[in-house]
Amino acid sequence: MPADMVVNAIIVAMVANASKCSNNIYHVGSSMRNPIKYMNIADYGYKYFTEMPWMDKNRKPVKVGTFTILDMPSFKRYIFIHYLLPLKGFKLLNKICCQHFQKRYLEFNRKIQAAMRLVDLYGPYLSFNGVFDDRNMEKVEMAAKTIDSFAIAYCKRKLLCFPGDIKTVIDVMPPDMVVNAIIVSMAANVNQCYNNIYHVGSSLSNPIRYLNIRDYGCKYFKETPWMDKNGEPVKVGTFTMLDMASFKRYIFIHYLLTLKGFKLLNTICCQHFLKRYLEFNGKIQVAMRLVDFYRRYLFFNGVFGDRNMETLERAAKQGGAEMDLFYFDPKMIDWEDYFTNVHFPGIVKYIFKVKQCIV
Repeated sequence: MPADMVVNAIIVAMVANASKCSNNIYHVGSSMRNPIKYMNIADYGYKYFTEMPWMDKNRKPVKVGTFTILDMPSFKRYIFIHYLLPLKGFKLLNKICCQHFQKRYLEFNRKIQAAMRLVDLYGPYLSFNGVFDDRNMEKVEMAAKTIDSFAIAYCKRKLLCFPGDIKTVIDVMPPDMVVNAIIVSMAANVNQCYNNIYHVGSSLSNPIRYLNIRDYGCKYFKETPWMDKNGEPVKVGTFTMLDMASFKRYIFIHYLLTLKGFKLLNTICCQHFLKRYLEFNGKIQVAMRLVDFYRRYLFFNGVFGDRNMETLERAAKQGGAEMDLFYFDPKMIDWEDYFTNVHFPGIVKYIFKVKQCIV
């Protein structure tokens, strides 16, 4: 896995399990959901270094050949024939010449020993044929999805209410504008020692509330409903946001009481419905973890200042930056147009193709 994705997973796992005594083990890997083989890496490396060869100290390109991966017995034979036998001959020559080549012999021997130690160290991994289960990581990844999680669950009629203050201002920005701001800030501060902190957000300059997102979602999914696996349009209703106490009462009455009854029925029927009980219980637990994960954001009533970003934008315009390409002014965003014509259609087109684990 790329290092930045591992760090992201660590941060999200820490947030998702904050204030909890959790023994979950999260394996951050790709071997199950997006496997790659040594053969692929060898091919990618050969292609890259053939097209863009490394230059040696004389500025001449170093031509690479095909990289071969051998099983352990073949590799040891290769090392013995091409390196250990010549090294033994060189050792004999060094003795005949009264240790004249002692320094070079020790250097060659050290390099071969270092290579063999690397082989011993990585041997168990290089010949390992298994894959690692990352189901726990899928769950925490699901919890990390922001507006998209709610949109997907809502349009499938799997989410009718959620806790939160509907008048709360949410600080959001389209990702392309965030990238533009990063590029411009890097260019503006090149070769300068500044400690400026740039907050890329919209909560002060162009606020949008949960109320607005709810209304845009209701309008969009009523006009262009999602089609289920039978090709039937899914009709959505009004999405309700409740305070935490009301939400917990709603969950208790509509789900937890029913689950307790189902648990009793499962016990009476000698665990006949155990699989379905565990499935329902798991879904409820996931929903409650989503609530715990988002509650600090759903009831947050502050806004974030973006004065440094405004200063950066003015400086970039005065410096002749191509702001028509690298724009990041939140005041230019029409939120209704963005959500109904860009964000929600994008979710339907791209995210719905991926198997979702949304309650």
